[in-house]
Amino acid sequence: MSTLALINGRAFGFNEQTSADKIALLKSVYKPTAATRIVGSRCIESCDRQYSINQLFKLAGIDDATTPAQLVNAFQSRRKADFQNGNTETVNGWVLARSETSMISILSQI
Repeated sequence: MSTLALINGRAFGFNEQTSADKIALLKSVYKPTAATRIVGSRCIESCDRQYSINQLFKLAGIDDATTPAQLVNAFQSRRKADFQNGNTETVNGWVLARSETSMISILSQI
């Protein structure tokens, strides 16, 4: 079963069966805040295409993580590589790594 979330007119697909474990793992490490929701919504608004939740996990570099330590390490590695390679986006005046915009987009919706 999949669920479609509409955020500012954009559709985001959440495959409940494959994403539930990943979302639970992510929530065990990073706690969404009001600021996360605001910046995440801005990331989504500035996005020029639609991504599934699984695509966002992959863009954040955390799609293969199965433990909290793996998730943190994978995300930090991807974030560092993004900045080194100039893979950044400006969102509301902030320069963010592409992995950061993916991560915060996920966090803003869970």
